Amino acid sequence: MEKLGNGKVAVYLVLLTVLGTWLSGAQMPGWARAVAVVLAVLGTVVAQHGRRLLNVVRALPRDLWFLRLYARVLRVMKRFERENASVVGVLEERAQRTPDEPCFLFESRTWTFKNVNDYSNRLARALQRVGVARGDILALVLDNCVEYVCVWLAAAKLGAVTALINRNLRDVPLAHTINAARTKVVLFGREYADGIDGVRGELRGVESFFQFGGGSGGVEAHWFRDILPLMDKESTDKPVVDFTPKFDDPIMYIYTSGTTGLPKAAIITNAKVMGFPVGIMRACDLRPVRDVHYCPLPLYHAAAGACAASLALVHGVTVVLTPKFSASKFWADCVKYKATSAQYIGELCRFLVLSPESPYDRQHGVRVLLGNGMSPGIWRRVQERFGVLQIAELYGSTEGNILIVNVDGKVGAIGFVPLLLPRSLWPLDVVRVDAETNEPIRDDLTGLCIPCNYGEPGMIIGKIRQNVIHSRFVGYLDRQATEKKILTDVFDLGDRYFLSGDLVVMDEMGYLYFKDRTGDTYRWKGENVSTAEVEAAMTRVLLPQGVREVAVYGVQVPGHEGRAGMAAIADPDRRADLRLLAEQLTKCLPAYERPVFLRVSDALPMTGTHKVSKVLLQREGFLDVPATDCVHVFDSRAGTYLPLSVALLENIRENKLRI
Repeated sequence: MEKLGNGKVAVYLVLLTVLGTWLSGAQMPGWARAVAVVLAVLGTVVAQHGRRLLNVVRALPRDLWFLRLYARVLRVMKRFERENASVVGVLEERAQRTPDEPCFLFESRTWTFKNVNDYSNRLARALQRVGVARGDILALVLDNCVEYVCVWLAAAKLGAVTALINRNLRDVPLAHTINAARTKVVLFGREYADGIDGVRGELRGVESFFQFGGGSGGVEAHWFRDILPLMDKESTDKPVVDFTPKFDDPIMYIYTSGTTGLPKAAIITNAKVMGFPVGIMRACDLRPVRDVHYCPLPLYHAAAGACAASLALVHGVTVVLTPKFSASKFWADCVKYKATSAQYIGELCRFLVLSPESPYDRQHGVRVLLGNGMSPGIWRRVQERFGVLQIAELYGSTEGNILIVNVDGKVGAIGFVPLLLPRSLWPLDVVRVDAETNEPIRDDLTGLCIPCNYGEPGMIIGKIRQNVIHSRFVGYLDRQATEKKILTDVFDLGDRYFLSGDLVVMDEMGYLYFKDRTGDTYRWKGENVSTAEVEAAMTRVLLPQGVREVAVYGVQVPGHEGRAGMAAIADPDRRADLRLLAEQLTKCLPAYERPVFLRVSDALPMTGTHKVSKVLLQREGFLDVPATDCVHVFDSRAGTYLPLSVALLENIRENKLRI
């Protein structure tokens, strides 16, 4: 019999089995013998599967609550689908029904639903006048502001799709993301005019450029027009178009590295934008008018640009947007705007707990923090210091069909699957993968994937069912990239699952815990980093110096969330000019993409298939390296890579060296 946590329960189960078996053989009426047989069978089953059944019973209140929540979410999404609803359609209804209700708060201004809709209409009419039409792609490079949201709303009113470009990108990465979306129009803030001008020659198919706001940003203005004067001439009437936006229409592209290669444009539909916050709202008890949600995250990410924006536009919760995150202003802002919920990423919370204590730490009215990437240690410190009642850690990917939420505050968990349901009905699962290749392991006899046992790390996958709203997988603009994310013949021949690339562990209560990312990406400073992109940038600098082998990967740093970038180069003759490398990487890569650590080796370790063994490099990190290798760390004050000395290492450990 499987051991139980409670010894008395085990004894009772055995006695129940023995008693039932004895009674079944005694002289008694037939009905009584039947009952006795049932007791005997039940006792045997419970004895054999006691721990599993005990866990099901323990999880019953949680699972029943979840199933009720799920039913409510499904009803909402079915209604959206039945009505063929769209984000702009719902916004227009709200602007008519509750025109003066606050939609967004930004700095000192309140944007009502009417304000947002009117502004979007004026911008849509201006874009229509310069030729933007249904099916066109508009790339947006702009700082956080309410107008940012209005841009993609305006494009959606015309049937155009907006590609949300990471404002930190420059040079080759910037050109790649704009080209990947097959962009026709680029709209940018004046702060980014220089960057756009620098890659104009590399852009394919772009017909026009528009700046958002006055001034030339230091560049000649002959190649772009300012969109604001064009808007001033337009009315607030809805633009005239010959179509109605649909539930499944794409509305934006958001970039993700997935787990392989360069960033790809994930297709985000009306259905996805509208569906993102439905479960979160109900899990966190967020309600229109009553609640104010504080979001300091960048709008080019799905967490803010789709989820938080949808909370306001579609679901009526007032959302506070900020130019950027500030640890010193976070709680002061929450007090100022009377926020009842706030959004985070793991690194953000680390900055909060490291910041000096303030009277605002406990003066706020935030009852729930929601987001992703909070480590258990930070989790407890956040609750103890700031008195937040609920932390709703969630897991999901921009392009994927998995979205789970930790609704009951289990520290460290990203969500759970209900034990009440048989595994065959789970919308997601965890399968074994090869530690070196990260490919799913298949059974030698059946050829099917192998589900992980409780406590066994594996890759989380989401079941694809195109006829079920929350299980659909739309994927990327690049169809080949989409196919690479689909795993077939998983548990049955012909079934299909979304391959997340993320490793998790499930405990016996069904709780899931994030472990790591696989493949060619890692997460640092709240951003996904493509190792291929960084390797390409380094190769452009190092190849002329005779260095041909470069490998980039993420390593864990104590006291920091995510993984810091580390690069290993094969340079036996020590030819590389590290100062030049640092200068060039600083020019062409965002700070979060520039490797923190640099390992100079005579040769890089190889696998049996003659590929660089990033698994071994990652395992050795920046401390456990052979004596023949030299490890350097980027010093932002010196602007170059310096040998990792004992003093620098101590500064990293004590957070005195900013990495």
